[in-house]
Amino acid sequence: MPSRELKTRIEHELDTRSVALGVWLYRRTGGRITRLWRRRGIVLTTTGRRSGRPRTVLVQVFQHGNDLFVVAANSGLPRRPGWYFNLMAEPRVVAELDDQRLLLRAERLTARQAAERWPHVLAVAPDYARYAHRTGRIPPIFLLVPEPVGQEPTQRVEAVSAASITAGLRRRPALAATSAAVAVSAYGCAVGLATGSDPYLRHLTGRLPFRSPLVGGLALAVVVGLPHTVAARDAWRGDARSDQSAMVAGSLLCAWLLAEYAILRECSFLDPLYGAAGVGLVLAGRHGRKEAPSWPHDQPPIASRS
Repeated sequence: MPSRELKTRIEHELDTRSVALGVWLYRRTGGRITRLWRRRGIVLTTTGRRSGRPRTVLVQVFQHGNDLFVVAANSGLPRRPGWYFNLMAEPRVVAELDDQRLLLRAERLTARQAAERWPHVLAVAPDYARYAHRTGRIPPIFLLVPEPVGQEPTQRVEAVSAASITAGLRRRPALAATSAAVAVSAYGCAVGLATGSDPYLRHLTGRLPFRSPLVGGLALAVVVGLPHTVAARDAWRGDARSDQSAMVAGSLLCAWLLAEYAILRECSFLDPLYGAAGVGLVLAGRHGRKEAPSWPHDQPPIASRS
């Protein structure tokens, strides 16, 4: 396999596998997370062309004047990304831009229109040039335009609130309890590790990165404790984001356990239990996403972009 093709596929796999984490971070930071890379992102919830279920993805968005547009680059692979086909089948899309929720319609630009937009894309994101180079053509570009909802501003706000309630999931006590238990355990271990008060963890100091118990404790609290705190809160509240929070928290827990064994070369007798909890959270989140209802088309859940 040529080196360039291998790099393209690796990049695509990393982008695909990190979608849930990227969307979660975007929502939690109001879009500010993407500014670390001097980019601007947008969360698009499309309708699956085959399943009819909502499909959410985080992509880079470009703005030229009042126009918003996205590029279906798919890391430069020959095939189109899944959300491209979803937009071609159903152009209406629920968008989250910074702290706004919008109802937009995606219009694919013609080849000539795309060529006119391409210099602006490269001015903002020069790395996109390699995507066109890999395929030998400019990737499809969609213009995102406001979709009228036919409601007065006050009615729109009421519609947003009503949709937020109906779109939310029921309370999930088991999911909340599991996440909370992992979070409490993680915080306890983090304190014991950072302060040296836990005799079991004290002998691990020499194997920790930078030989710093404080760094190890902070990492445990941030990577495991914090995501599980958020997952527990969302599940207890019945937040519509609880499935995604559970998947992110469970994935990070499993990744932490693997990294722990790779670095420390030993594991606790409780690690299999934590691993089962992590896998359970991921599976519960995936199951919840599959069971989630589609966006109601008779009453759009958000206001149009003004």
